[in-house]
Amino acid sequence: MTMISVILPVFNSVKYILASVNSILNQSFSDFELIIIDDGSTDGSYEILTSISDPRIRLVRNEKNIGLVDSLNLGLQLAKGVYIARMDHDDISLPLRLEKQFRFLSSNSNIGVLGTGYQLIDQLGRRGHVYQQPSSHEEIAWAMSFLCPIAHPTVMFRSSIIWNEPAYLKLASYAEDYELWERLSLKYNFANLPEPLLLLRKHERNMTNIWSKEGFDIASTISKRRVEKALGRSVSYQNISCLYSQGRLNRDRALACSVLIIELLKVYRNENIHVSTNVLCDAAKRILLMGLRSRNVWTVMLCLAKSLRITTKFIKPLVLNAYIRLSGNGIIKIIG
Repeated sequence: MTMISVILPVFNSVKYILASVNSILNQSFSDFELIIIDDGSTDGSYEILTSISDPRIRLVRNEKNIGLVDSLNLGLQLAKGVYIARMDHDDISLPLRLEKQFRFLSSNSNIGVLGTGYQLIDQLGRRGHVYQQPSSHEEIAWAMSFLCPIAHPTVMFRSSIIWNEPAYLKLASYAEDYELWERLSLKYNFANLPEPLLLLRKHERNMTNIWSKEGFDIASTISKRRVEKALGRSVSYQNISCLYSQGRLNRDRALACSVLIIELLKVYRNENIHVSTNVLCDAAKRILLMGLRSRNVWTVMLCLAKSLRITTKFIKPLVLNAYIRLSGNGIIKIIG
């Protein structure tokens, strides 16, 4: 039995596909199959793939382009591994990635889905910012209401958890991973290894750049579904989308969003015996961010007061001179 099935969809990635494939073939852990789905590439990617000789590769070519979601589901149907790992055609897995994820899942039978940290690289492979995702299931479950806290190309999960589940859904294209994780997180525990084990390439052809508007709308809808399920009531799409965006808010919207975060935290506290400091700090920072985005002093001070009632541990000296930015994992950082 194969331990890991790595699913790698490819479409027109002639610049990067060889490095991506080799990063899997050169893993320290060798008991895997690499299922490559070429989705009708027209730029020479398929010719490069056919030139690679390795018995662990299973190369499939779609006669016509069927899209990422259908290609992913085809890979899942073909997979024989105990574990499923994902890989994108322009990223690079670091040599110990599969080994470290395999060891963690083998030693933690309660975890169904495991991601890792990652580091950005550009078109030339130059390394940039390192992102650490929320590590525990508790933190991931909290973050799931606001964003996707599992980076798709870093993921490894037990194949058994999708045997009786619809896999990637076409209606969630451009946020198909977030939709799947949101469903699975209600049944299985999640985790992230803090170590960056994947180099995630950002370039002009990234799907997140091409489909950013569509992805934002679908992701906001998924977030809305989760928030409404938690609160047991309907929530306006405008408020949900403001939790996602980073632009300026009017005073009323900022206050409405801060109240929404407080409501979610109350539900979360009722459902969990222990709430970690990381979750409390994240909630407090999100509330303060709503106030700062209003650019209204009164609203900022009101949101700051609400944040301080949750915890004071997120405050650093000279907080009024702080600036706020959203990191890749969605955890808001306040830097003095």
